[in-house]
Amino acid sequence: MAFMNATMLLQMLLFLQGISFYHFYIKQEGWPKWVTVLVTVLALPLQAFTIIVGIVDLGFDIRGWVKKAHDFKGK
Repeated sequence: MAFMNATMLLQMLLFLQGISFYHFYIKQEGWPKWVTVLVTVLALPLQAFTIIVGIVDLGFDIRGWVKKAHDFKGK
């Protein structure tokens, strides 16, 4: 029972990490606010993919890469 609770908690936290990466990317690119709402709503049915994005965001410095690429473009 404790394992199932821990699994559920980790899934929720990784899902939140994935959504926060989506929000970071959208803000970094300067896209309109409605895109943030749309991506958040679409992240719900794509929960497995969003969790994978959260895991990769934790494992690698993707936000640093996005920031460097954004700065390199000169925006």
